[in-house]
Amino acid sequence: KVVSGVVTQVEKIGCILSLPDEALTGFANMAQTVDVKAKVGDVVDCVVLNSDRKKGIVDVSLRSVLTKAHSNKTPEVLEVGTIIKDAEVQLVHAAFTIVTLPHRFAVGKKTKPVLAYANSTGYNDVVFAKPFDSVQLLAQVRVSVTGIDTESGRVFVTILSESQKKKRSSSKGEPRLNSIEEVVEGMEISCKVRDIFQLQMNVSVGMHVKARIHITEASDGESDPFSSYKVGDVIPKARVLRVVDRKSDSALPITKSTPSKRKLVELSIRPSILATPPKLNKRVSSAPDFSSLKKGTVVDGWVHIVAEDGLWVHLSPTVRGRVFVLDVSTDVAILKALPEHYHPGQCVRVQVMRVDADKKELDLSLRAVEKNAIAPTPNTLAAGMIVPGRISRTIINSGVNIQLYSHVYGRASLCDLRDVFVKNPLEGFLSRIGEIVPVYVLGVDKSISGGRVDLSLRPSRVGQTEKQKASPLKFKEVKSAAAVRQGDLVQGYISNIDKKTAFVSLSRNVSARVFVSNLSDQFIKDPVKAFPVGKLVQGRVLKVRENPSVSQSAATHLIEVTLKKAEVSSLTLKDIKVKSIHTGKVKSIRDFGVFVTLDKCGIVGMCHISEANDDFVKDERTLLQLFKPGDKVRVKVLRKNLEKKQLSLSMKASHFEGAKIEFSESESEQEESSSSSSSSSDGDSSNDESSDDRMVLDEIDPEDEDSGDAVLRSVGLLGASDDDVDSSSEEPTPKKRKRDEESSKGKKTKKRKVVSSSSSSSSSSSDDESDDAMEVDMDALDWNDNSSVVKQSKKGKKKDESSSSSSESDSESESEDDAKSSKPIASSSLLAGSADASPHTSDHFEKLILASPNSSYAWVQYIAYWLSRSLVDNARSVARRALKRIDPAKEDEKLNVWVALLNLENTYGDSDSTGKVFKEAVAYNYPKKIYLAAIAMYLKSGSPKKEDKMYKLLLSKYHSHKSVWVKRALCLHHRKNQSREARALLKRALNQLPSRKHISTITKFAQMEYKFGEVEIGRSMFEDLLSTYPKRTDVWGVYLDTETSHGDMDKIRSLYDRAIAVKVNVKKMKMLFKRYLRFEQKHGTEERVDYVKEKAREFVESPQ
Repeated sequence: KVVSGVVTQVEKIGCILSLPDEALTGFANMAQTVDVKAKVGDVVDCVVLNSDRKKGIVDVSLRSVLTKAHSNKTPEVLEVGTIIKDAEVQLVHAAFTIVTLPHRFAVGKKTKPVLAYANSTGYNDVVFAKPFDSVQLLAQVRVSVTGIDTESGRVFVTILSESQKKKRSSSKGEPRLNSIEEVVEGMEISCKVRDIFQLQMNVSVGMHVKARIHITEASDGESDPFSSYKVGDVIPKARVLRVVDRKSDSALPITKSTPSKRKLVELSIRPSILATPPKLNKRVSSAPDFSSLKKGTVVDGWVHIVAEDGLWVHLSPTVRGRVFVLDVSTDVAILKALPEHYHPGQCVRVQVMRVDADKKELDLSLRAVEKNAIAPTPNTLAAGMIVPGRISRTIINSGVNIQLYSHVYGRASLCDLRDVFVKNPLEGFLSRIGEIVPVYVLGVDKSISGGRVDLSLRPSRVGQTEKQKASPLKFKEVKSAAAVRQGDLVQGYISNIDKKTAFVSLSRNVSARVFVSNLSDQFIKDPVKAFPVGKLVQGRVLKVRENPSVSQSAATHLIEVTLKKAEVSSLTLKDIKVKSIHTGKVKSIRDFGVFVTLDKCGIVGMCHISEANDDFVKDERTLLQLFKPGDKVRVKVLRKNLEKKQLSLSMKASHFEGAKIEFSESESEQEESSSSSSSSSDGDSSNDESSDDRMVLDEIDPEDEDSGDAVLRSVGLLGASDDDVDSSSEEPTPKKRKRDEESSKGKKTKKRKVVSSSSSSSSSSSDDESDDAMEVDMDALDWNDNSSVVKQSKKGKKKDESSSSSSESDSESESEDDAKSSKPIASSSLLAGSADASPHTSDHFEKLILASPNSSYAWVQYIAYWLSRSLVDNARSVARRALKRIDPAKEDEKLNVWVALLNLENTYGDSDSTGKVFKEAVAYNYPKKIYLAAIAMYLKSGSPKKEDKMYKLLLSKYHSHKSVWVKRALCLHHRKNQSREARALLKRALNQLPSRKHISTITKFAQMEYKFGEVEIGRSMFEDLLSTYPKRTDVWGVYLDTETSHGDMDKIRSLYDRAIAVKVNVKKMKMLFKRYLRFEQKHGTEERVDYVKEKAREFVESPQ
């Protein structure tokens, strides 16, 4: 049976395939893949030779001679007792052997080769103990037919063994040469066929004389010339061409003293050669060689290899050329399926395109000999032609390069890849490199050197159809700027942008201009990040005016477009229905409410403070805790006033239970990308390197003077300035008191950051992204304890701290109320007067989540409640309810629930359920947080293999994030005997990270060596850094602090002396001297303190 399989693995011994029956695995040994170059992922046809369902293994063959049908008009009758001399061994097992019978035999109506089964106990009356030693794969054996099953088509045979070697026959027609010395070029001799291969037929012409007939010398332009011969046939007449060296395949003089084993006689049985009278000692072959071939010569060739990228064709035994795939034909269907139209041994007519005799290179073409065939060059191509092309490469934000001929390329721009514009136009093209496609020629610009060919892959252009979602707006292809009219809706890709203007490519040669004021309905801080090059946008044409150039004939059109949603969208205030639900983004927050911009139309509505939350919202400060500009929210339309153009909204969560919102795909994608861009632009300061990652050194007042007085004052050698005088004895002014309070708060904040950095799960670095400031508590669910809680995020803690600090001026009672309200659950009021503060029944929990539907603390307690009673399904149901009920704006609360659900499945579920939840969590949250949460989960559960697999995925996805590499190294250091792997990780990290992160990354790895690895290695890393960047005082600071914690005083003092010897500015030197002085005051003597002061004085007095 012929089945289709997918190659899953390619080894030296053969190929492994996946078959339609998933319970079985196919295996093709090396002998069954000789004429097929299979690659992983290829779909191939294979013939089943044997099936072992107990082991789940199927032996198959990929050979084309077995998988393809062969025409056999007059098949020979196959009967019991028939002896076949040239059966071919395909499979050898301990108990049986599978052979194929020649094409001339057929069973029933089958057109494929007949497979026969030979039992090992029936080998010529002898039981072979080692059948593998007796029979070789692909060897030709003599068999006798013992049985035929016409219904199933099975044939049973017995392999016949020769009892003794027959003596050489001396009958008429048999070759009679006794030695190779008797061979003369040009003579005619008879020969006997020994072996038949694709390219040659091995024959014998004497007792010790071996010869061959190459396929190019077997016929005059006929395909498959060896098909009419079989092993043992005697060829009565053959012409000697030459004697060659079997190793080098080069011609040898007959008289040259070469061992006879290395000599091989080259014969020809071409009718055109045999028709000429023999001339001894003269070469009569007409086969071409490299010296005789010229460009444009048309010759016959025989196909040797059929590959995806073309054909290899033999013109003679020593000349082989390559036909590039685009030179095979002009028919795309043929180019896409070359093995279906060409096979080894087929004769083809080719034209020589290029010859390099020195390098033995030959380029041939089949399409050049076709009638009316034109080579696709810039001089012959014209607009409107459809020609085959080969995708060669993709260019980001530009398009796809397509090869049309040997050295002719064209390009399809982003606007000409599909009929419908998509967000990622190059998606899928990277995997299609090398694919043959029909392309439409848009135009040829011959004014450019070499000529530029513009192409299109639009299915509508090349006469194909494309199954793709229709765009929400019907856009027509912009073929010229003159066809654009004011008010038209257009779409395109950002081609260029700066702080003032953006340009949008509407087609390959039509661009539109967008002023920065027309990019969005809202203010965009960084338009370059919000609208990167290559982004898909939709807009409406504002103006179209002519821009006369040098001459009127060269006039162009300037198109001005707006991208504002309010002007692009067809949805108006009149179309918005009361009680309808929409999504939007917070535009601004006032003391009376929140202004929200609706996603679909850009219309701005107002949500009054009383409609902002189900709970009572006290003032603007509370609103700012709930929302911030840019947050995505859901709103319900309460009322509208068309005369005043006002829209009243509500954001109460109770309005959205069970409500569904339909998103426009393109609009939601555009909104998502723009919101992510704007959020990233707002958080530039913390985007790449958070403050936790930086070593907090002594702060320097920017108002300090840049003079030596500052250095002397820092070490106590000069009196304090007016600004430094302690004013504690005086009554501070209100402004000064406020400034001092803000300053003290800032210092506390910085200190707090350092502490949190050092205590965060044995990690010395935080995430690279600003939104990673929130920590996901991996101990959120302790399933063995009924009092499981979710710890508040850093973000929530900061809000509580800010709210408590800002309310210091209020009364004590108000402060207490605020503190109570800041807790996630007010248990006494929520449990309806229950004396027990913690819920202990499902009814209590239902009341709890009803009062606080957005509290992950309440939901996770409810989940733990069911788990404590071993009701896992109930716990899963509660988790799913929580994900639906929690407001989408509360991303941190939802993240806590996702982490809890992930832990639940990892503890009580299986790998499939855990993987399913993980994929969902990645889709609905910031993936990096979920990856880190999963890593922490596997670390806690003791699954290092899963942890390593997750880190591998994380590093491949976020290879430009420093924190991921640092956390991975820290994890390796914590394991036994894996510090070497952690050091090797640094080289990989530096290859992936941008150069601006290299110094801080090396610093982190060096600190880890001090703490977990070898101190000398960490010290050498710091020394290498400072030898390259000697003026980086931040590196000096980390080095000094690390050495100080290690405790070697002599080395620390030596480091300080080296640091103050570096030439840096006064402010940096002041910092170093202050650090040095504090160190000596704490660890040194009075003499050492005086030493530091003397060094400071020398620095001030020295010429700057």
